[in-house]
Amino acid sequence: MKPDISEFSYGYAVTESFIWDTTLPVVGAPIFPSLIMEGRAGGYDVAIPFEGVVLFLQFKLSHYMVRNSAFESRGGYLSMPFYRMHLRPRRHSRQHDMLLELEASGHPVLYAAPKFHRSHELNRAYLRRTIVQQSLLISPSIIGSLSDDGEHHLSFRNGSPVYLCSKPKKIRDIENEESSMKVILDLLEKNRPHKYN
Repeated sequence: MKPDISEFSYGYAVTESFIWDTTLPVVGAPIFPSLIMEGRAGGYDVAIPFEGVVLFLQFKLSHYMVRNSAFESRGGYLSMPFYRMHLRPRRHSRQHDMLLELEASGHPVLYAAPKFHRSHELNRAYLRRTIVQQSLLISPSIIGSLSDDGEHHLSFRNGSPVYLCSKPKKIRDIENEESSMKVILDLLEKNRPHKYN
């Protein structure tokens, strides 16, 4: 099932959550590049300037998979239902390569995708301030390089592994996504220059 939320609405909610729910102070407004800028430099949807470090995010929507004909289900990788987050194929965009380069240059970079697909779920997560906890957050380097021009996506559900597909390959186990904000804080702190007296 296709999501009935927009990437922009989800991205705004995630951005606001990162700004207000992290302990690091922001030092400026979030930067949303134009589509042309995004395609030429970085491949990210937003850059959030925290004190000492800039966090780069790429937003994706999640498709809700409910049919047993999905190969992840037929192959015994994931039971139904689960989500798919599609990556941009290299033949259309160098987005993933640019995000890998940005991360390799020392910046914290994350894909963010919701573990929901309906507008009322987005509203509930936003109002309860649980949008980050209800998102898959994964760095491009965990996914790794995509060496072909084919279609690739991540398949996931709560409490389950994350698989990189076209051919299923486990890339991450999710034990407890309640710690999502801790993951972000640790990532930001790791990339932040430390001040010494």
